Amino acid sequence: MKTLQEFTDWMASRGDGAEITEEEFVELAAGFATPVTAETAKAFLATEEGEPVAKSLADARVTAAIATWKENNLDKLVQTQYDELHPPETDADKRNRAMQAEIDELKAERKRDAMLSVAVKTANELELPADPDLLRFFYGSDEDETVANLNVWSSKFREALDAQVDAKFKAAGGAPPKKSGDATPSTANPFAAETRNLTEQGRIMREDPEKAARLKAAATS
Repeated sequence: MKTLQEFTDWMASRGDGAEITEEEFVELAAGFATPVTAETAKAFLATEEGEPVAKSLADARVTAAIATWKENNLDKLVQTQYDELHPPETDADKRNRAMQAEIDELKAERKRDAMLSVAVKTANELELPADPDLLRFFYGSDEDETVANLNVWSSKFREALDAQVDAKFKAAGGAPPKKSGDATPSTANPFAAETRNLTEQGRIMREDPEKAARLKAAATS
């Protein structure tokens, strides 16, 4: 005769959600003094003793169902959500994107041309090399910044040139030549539009930054 514990162990060994075949049921029932039927099994599972077994079997079935649902549906849900957030690009979208890229490139090319024109003009006024490949390193975010960058370059360039000239004269035992900055400066504002002088701007910015700031403010007031 099979005991209740043996029946419970046998049920647990069946695995989650496994069905009992007719042959297995007949063989199992033959081992009990009281035949096991669907009604007696249900009655047992409804008792306090059978409740943990029923709950365990129910939990196992729920767990198996969730795992099956995830396997069959989760990837689809993820893909659906991704498609909603990243809709495929239409032919019209592609054309618009290509057109916008062309417009952006034209704007950038025009800005480069305008910046080069300003840089060449400023370099010539400052008597600096006007090589476009060199000048592009001094491009700023706008024309004013580009001019300011070239003025700084001019100041540093002339400082280095003057230092070399002075060194050569001193080595030869002569007096260094008088620098352009030693002359009496002009009273005209080199930052004003009507008296603009990039060379003088560079000199003042190098020698007296505060004066340069005052002159700039006066030129724009």
